[in-house]
Amino acid sequence: MTPLGNLVFAVAKVLDIAINLMFLLLLARVVVSWVMPGNSHPLVQTLYAITEPLLFPIRQFIQRFTGHIAVDFSPIVAFLGLTFIQSFVVHTLFQLAQQLTF
Repeated sequence: MTPLGNLVFAVAKVLDIAINLMFLLLLARVVVSWVMPGNSHPLVQTLYAITEPLLFPIRQFIQRFTGHIAVDFSPIVAFLGLTFIQSFVVHTLFQLAQQLTF
């Protein structure tokens, strides 16, 4: 594999791991919000601090069109967005890295 191919492969792998990690953190946040809403445990606060930068802009975008509704759909949109990025961008980078081997 060429150095450029290695670089593209490494970027794709790191992005893939980061997306999987964010997916798991979002899933944990959703479960915690159902089981223990309003919990002030430091671990829960850390989980919210990590996931809120992703969810806040999505929440604002959704509220711009729907107004204030009782159900927060931002995690669903985030899951769909992360799945799209992983399916399209990461897989494209892996394919590009594979093509750069020759």
